[in-house]
Amino acid sequence: MNNPISFVPGQYNPAGLDVNGDGQADITLHDLHASMIRRPRGQEVRTLNQYTGYFSTSEGDYPVSVVANSMKEAAKILTMPGVFGQESLEPTMIKYVKGSVAVSVPVHMVGFSTVITPAGAVDSGAYATPEHATVNNGTDVIFSAYEPFGWKFVGWYKGDPDNGGTLISADKISTIDVYDPYSTLVTYYAKYEFQPIIRNGRYMDVSRGWTWEIDTDGYSNYEGRIILRASEVADYYWVITEKRMNADGSGVWVLAPDPTVTQPGGVEGGIKASVAFTPSYIGLNLVFKTIDQNQFTFDTDTICNLRWVGVDNN
Repeated sequence: MNNPISFVPGQYNPAGLDVNGDGQADITLHDLHASMIRRPRGQEVRTLNQYTGYFSTSEGDYPVSVVANSMKEAAKILTMPGVFGQESLEPTMIKYVKGSVAVSVPVHMVGFSTVITPAGAVDSGAYATPEHATVNNGTDVIFSAYEPFGWKFVGWYKGDPDNGGTLISADKISTIDVYDPYSTLVTYYAKYEFQPIIRNGRYMDVSRGWTWEIDTDGYSNYEGRIILRASEVADYYWVITEKRMNADGSGVWVLAPDPTVTQPGGVEGGIKASVAFTPSYIGLNLVFKTIDQNQFTFDTDTICNLRWVGVDNN
């Protein structure tokens, strides 16, 4: 004979229903409560405002009530074909009725994509994730933006920030509610602004494929050091004897051969130089203002386009 289902009061164990007759609650009151309040599958509850639009007819104004997030959204709904008549008609007046109206609506899928602006940030290595996905409307998604050298992350925008997009968050890593009441396609923008400030690390000379390693934290009795790695046998070491910098990261450095290193052949006593730094679309330009005879074929006004590629661990 099957054991009847009985209620087990909570003493040393949780209260609930005993299904198999062993004196223990197989279904706790917590489980029962959770099953009762679970949201109906395929539905989402939204708290909206109620608005009434009035359409002019030969028999007077005809009211039509809608719920929406804002007066602007209510106006968009009220002017859709079929709301009042078969064609798109505008109401003569829209009134706010009340707020905090709980509405159960079907969950729809939203496809979104991520765009980086301006394009120059992408050229410098900026990227953002996820690039695209399709989720249930109202899903929380973690967005992450990488901030490359020369660029500062401004924020996440829903819509083009240069054409009325809305700022959602200024944090590089943000949890965003991917939600749109009407559309199934949404675009989020990761916006950057150019901030070319020199920092320590390794730079790639994009024109020549060489690397420059810059350390501005001081070296011996000098302001810092620069290493040019052009090949296995032509590494050249300068020390920074004078450094004049501007607030935007530009400036002029006076360089001298590092006296502690044996330099490659070419000029007795080494190569003296002065260089200027100016902003570029990928990071910085290193421009020779003066330069001795050298095996690298650098002349005065030679420009090296430098893109920061990482920290020098040597």
